[in-house]
Amino acid sequence: QSDLLNNLALAALILLLLSPSSLFRPSFQLSFVSVWAIGYLLPKLWPPAGNPEKPDPSWGYRGLLYLWGIFCVSLVSQLATLPVVAWWFHQISFIGLISNLLLVPLTGVFVVPLGLLAIGFSPFFPWGTAFLFKITTFLLEWTWEISHFFASLPGAFISFPRPAWPEIFFYFSALFILFNRRKNPRDSWALGLILAGLLLAFSFPQIKTVLGLRPLALTFLDVGHGSAVLVEFPGGENLLVDGGGSPNPAFDLGERVVSPFLRQKKVFSLDTVVLTHPHPDHLNGLPFILGKFKVKEFWWNGERADSEVFSRLEDLIQRKKVPAFQPRAGWTKNFGEARVRILHPEPALSRQSKESNWHGQNNQSLVLQIDYQGQRVLLPADIEAAVENSLLNRGVVLQSQILQVPHHGSLTSSQPAFIAAVAPRWAVFSARGSVRFPVPHPEVLKRYRDRNIPLLRTDQEGAIRFLFKNGEWRGESYLKGPIPVSAKVN
Repeated sequence: QSDLLNNLALAALILLLLSPSSLFRPSFQLSFVSVWAIGYLLPKLWPPAGNPEKPDPSWGYRGLLYLWGIFCVSLVSQLATLPVVAWWFHQISFIGLISNLLLVPLTGVFVVPLGLLAIGFSPFFPWGTAFLFKITTFLLEWTWEISHFFASLPGAFISFPRPAWPEIFFYFSALFILFNRRKNPRDSWALGLILAGLLLAFSFPQIKTVLGLRPLALTFLDVGHGSAVLVEFPGGENLLVDGGGSPNPAFDLGERVVSPFLRQKKVFSLDTVVLTHPHPDHLNGLPFILGKFKVKEFWWNGERADSEVFSRLEDLIQRKKVPAFQPRAGWTKNFGEARVRILHPEPALSRQSKESNWHGQNNQSLVLQIDYQGQRVLLPADIEAAVENSLLNRGVVLQSQILQVPHHGSLTSSQPAFIAAVAPRWAVFSARGSVRFPVPHPEVLKRYRDRNIPLLRTDQEGAIRFLFKNGEWRGESYLKGPIPVSAKVN
């Protein structure tokens, strides 16, 4: 075992000298942790080669011992790499413990030897090589089919939050003691204490909620040109407003960005999911979320979209029997001590014939205002000047400490009178401009700067997170770190 650790350290040193950044790649971490597990943990489960339990074991016993060895290799590898897999991929799977009992013999006994044999024969027997490659290809296709079958089984992959460093420490400590414990009461006590620490670390968010230590938290996720906002209320409720959306159908922001963040924050269910309006940059990430998370209710503005994504969303809502509501201006809901108000659309507007163009759909967006201990957050989605003026004319109290800038900072929105009425402490732009959508518009940026309002942009800062606790706001961005309370104007 000492030679194993020395050799592993030497191999890691050589690779890191050639490529220091490899240390932060999942392939490097998974490879070395797996080799360590096979070399250090495996001998404690599987008798070493050449030392069989029977002096002359039968073929049947040897076969069972071979399968047991495959199972043990898979087990120790998966146990050791579980935190690494959860960290990088936000899911774990134990289906390999079963599938490897078929796939390892198939590839190790047949596919690899036949492939090597074909390569060796190729200079001398071309016809034989072609025949061997056909057999190898056939077996590889079966390997793929078996892998696909096991991967498609219900529960094959379990969504899992990214573990925190204390959780990783307690996990590996428990694993070490579990595989090294003797018949000594102290080992059992140590294992019990470590498992208790692991449980405590994993349950820390729930403990904070019970003790009333959880702040109001808002996260404006970096979803490119789009919007996705997670609101975590002090009472433990969770509200997701929109899910982002990419023009590339192969890149699902719900799967690649929103879901991993929810898992990292140990959000396993959502009390409310809101679709402010069915434009792709707000809609397309939501089907994955509704498919993978428990959602207690769904809010939308009643506007449908003629798209496959929206049809899939409707099907999920019906199939999972998620209560759906179409709130209108004046509607409120309490989340513990916090209150969410709907400021738009007005009930009268919902009965009128709506414009079918893009701007008309923007102006039907749900506008939310969150109120907690005298602090307000305004989420106006993609409303434009007409709705801004309507809100002003109706005398709606718009003043809010945090404003998600309407329509990603487009010139169609953020009229000077609207900005003056909101008078935000921070203005958050959820945007990433392009030739087609040049946002945030320079004129809009100037309007906020002229009022000395600090500007925060997801395209420059990454995800932007605010916490409110004990009468104080704290903020941080993923790329630039803490946001000063008296932040300078960009």
